[in-house]
Amino acid sequence: MHDQQEGRGNQLAGMVGALGAVGVCTIEVKHHLPTEDGFVQTQKNLYTLKDGSKTEFDAALVVWLDDSGRIVRLDEYLDGAGLAPLIDALG
Repeated sequence: MHDQQEGRGNQLAGMVGALGAVGVCTIEVKHHLPTEDGFVQTQKNLYTLKDGSKTEFDAALVVWLDDSGRIVRLDEYLDGAGLAPLIDALG
């Protein structure tokens, strides 16, 4: 998946699997703000790669929920500079 591109659930699951293969992620939630249709969350993603190097980047999630509380849409905004070492590790 690339910038400004929609992804489906199976694509996202594949990406999560690939990320897990190159390192370990810790997420620090900074803010979680309810909205009329869901919530907005800001967070810091901290990755320790298999070679021991580390990278971190800020992210913001805008999430829409259905009446059952399930996610129906999720937009994620990332700091690309911090994401670059992770993309490099994916090859």
